[in-house]
Amino acid sequence: PAYHERLEHLLARPGARGGAIGKVLYRHRKSAATVLLDTMLKACVEKRFETSLWDTLVASLHDEASAMTAPEIGLALTCLQKSGHRCEVGLLVTLIHNLTARLGTAKISGPASANGDQSSRLLAKGRTSNGGRRHRRREVDKRDVISSFGTLRRKRALNFPERALCAGLGAVQHFGLARSSADDLAKLCARAQQLKALISSPVLCRMAHHASLLTGGSGSSSSSSSSSNASVGQEGSGQLQFNPRQGAAMKLLLGLGEELCARVPAEEEWSASDLCLVAHAFSGVARKGNRARLVFDALRARLDDVALLQMNVDEVVGLINAFSKLSQAADHGHVDMFDRAGRQLLDARSGLDLRAACVAVNAFAQASIRHEPLFFALEQAVPAWLNDRNCNMRQLAMLAHSYVRVGLVQSSLLPLIWERACRLAVRSDAHGVSVMLFALTKASAVGTDSGRALVVALGERLLKLLQSGSKGDVCAVEPTTVSVTTYALARGTCADTVSPELWRALAERATAALPGLSMSEATNVATALVQVRESVPLAEAQARAQMASFFDALLDRAEGTMPNRGTSQLWASNVASGMSDFDPLTATKLISVFGNLRRLDAGPLALRLARGCIMPVSLGRRPGTLGVGHLRNIAEALSRLHVHDEDVLQALTAAQRPRLRHSQTGQQPQQQQQHLTQQH
Repeated sequence: PAYHERLEHLLARPGARGGAIGKVLYRHRKSAATVLLDTMLKACVEKRFETSLWDTLVASLHDEASAMTAPEIGLALTCLQKSGHRCEVGLLVTLIHNLTARLGTAKISGPASANGDQSSRLLAKGRTSNGGRRHRRREVDKRDVISSFGTLRRKRALNFPERALCAGLGAVQHFGLARSSADDLAKLCARAQQLKALISSPVLCRMAHHASLLTGGSGSSSSSSSSSNASVGQEGSGQLQFNPRQGAAMKLLLGLGEELCARVPAEEEWSASDLCLVAHAFSGVARKGNRARLVFDALRARLDDVALLQMNVDEVVGLINAFSKLSQAADHGHVDMFDRAGRQLLDARSGLDLRAACVAVNAFAQASIRHEPLFFALEQAVPAWLNDRNCNMRQLAMLAHSYVRVGLVQSSLLPLIWERACRLAVRSDAHGVSVMLFALTKASAVGTDSGRALVVALGERLLKLLQSGSKGDVCAVEPTTVSVTTYALARGTCADTVSPELWRALAERATAALPGLSMSEATNVATALVQVRESVPLAEAQARAQMASFFDALLDRAEGTMPNRGTSQLWASNVASGMSDFDPLTATKLISVFGNLRRLDAGPLALRLARGCIMPVSLGRRPGTLGVGHLRNIAEALSRLHVHDEDVLQALTAAQRPRLRHSQTGQQPQQQQQHLTQQH
């Protein structure tokens, strides 16, 4: 069997029985937990994942959980993750709690301990002694010393408790236990933060990966990542919400980043998979602070031509995808790294497939790098992949949007993408429809025959999905998808191309999904519906009642979000900053929406929003997001709503004062110089 072959291969290595797993499995006196772990490992290696077998193993694990040590619990959790078996949450919570208790009570000898004994001080200096007498004392390098929860061992002995700690973090992330095991997760993160200086680099990389997934900031497409995001980051809508259970993971991730910044340039042996894992772990928080960017700077210094040549195509694609999260590559000095990666992908284009090509071009587009040799080479290779059975709408939208974003709007690949997407529209989901509409409108291809046919096909498919959800079934159209689709159809000058029934269904679905939309998304939907009312009379006639219901619900939500303040005085600065759901640009759009609708009952709300937006201007702090044009739109909307306020007029005047004063101060020295010249 495969298990015995693998076992013989491992035992052939020198010192194999003295390793971490070997010490557990080859004890002189085997306990019931040892036999259980041996059976679980054997089943995982032989890929025997029958439900009946694992039900028996889980039942035995439930009986032995209280007597298992930290390494044994880590092995059990790893086997459960590999098997994919659905076990009860209570058992998983118990295992995580027992693991946390075992790791928390162990004493640590090293710089992580806080008792300040002699071994800690010597290890912090990079050396330790093995005897009390001076002539017996010999120095040991710090890199040859690793933690084993109570003793100091040589590098030849595998430090398994650190892998048990990593397995605990991975189990919390994989099984979605961040809420039910929040306290244990915080303790595990604190323990990892305490031991980060003594943890080996491969385990450190995997801990960073698990911590990134727990924060909801990683862009992984794996099943474990999706389960973690579904259980941890639901209320965040893709953004980092620093609640208690995510705050511990974020603190651990940033702490591991500091340790990795020191290790990546110093250590010589780094595998390509570990470098890619570190880049992927910090890709979700790349824009959150400078500490994450320092990790990318350290990785960039490590990724020379030799390191890239040691990576395969998938690793190179994943690496540039992680670096693209920093957005503009030129601002961070990553252009040379992207150029080397592009040339390597160009040389290895025979190993590319459609998925890898889509991720690669999207990474270059997100980084604002137009690698023309790579884009032109893929323009010749992609048509052969379009008829592949695995080709889907999201991949086509990613390709089209990438070519449009780098300025290759006249590419011969785009018409082929529109035609293929038209055939795939009948079986596409709502998200695929929305991203393709977004890419189509960005390319300004609605005026072409293929683009117009694609808009019609996508509209019919979306209408069918919306109607299936309105009959009582679970609607397959997410709130964010409704926002993106509605705004893309209205702003892409294709509002009259789709059926008027679609606008009625979109307005009805937007009303039902309004609690799940952010205020910015809801305002975009309202702006799109106002434009449809003005430009498509037939759609306005059929969807009048649904649009009115949406605007009523939007007004009620906006009034409930705003704080109760009077309109006689301007808000204080702390009150204005308390508008968590309203940024100045969103508030300006909402005021314009109600002004165009002539909703007189929205006048008090529009006045409070206007004062909240104009308050920095009246104090002499002009906001960067609002210009004179936005302030004029506010004034025009308030005029339509019959709301007259002197503070708004004064703020409009104050918005132009700094510019006038600056121009006058610049002109005064010139006028004085001209006057002196004339007198001379």
